[in-house]
Amino acid sequence: MSDHDRPTVLSRISTGTRVGLILAGAAALAMVMTGIDWRLCAAAWPLGGLLVLRSSMMRETPISPDPDAVPA
Repeated sequence: MSDHDRPTVLSRISTGTRVGLILAGAAALAMVMTGIDWRLCAAAWPLGGLLVLRSSMMRETPISPDPDAVPA
């Protein structure tokens, strides 16, 4: 990582951490207010992580200008 990229990387890390804390708080509040079992909330975290990983993989897939082109 170059010094030029460092602020961008730190910003993305802090934003991701902040979003994670907000979602954890929302899950805890929903668990307490609705009586959801803690195991269900614990199972939702890895599933959510997989969804985020999959969506980021799909977003970085280049789109070919030729509709008949076979992806490499």
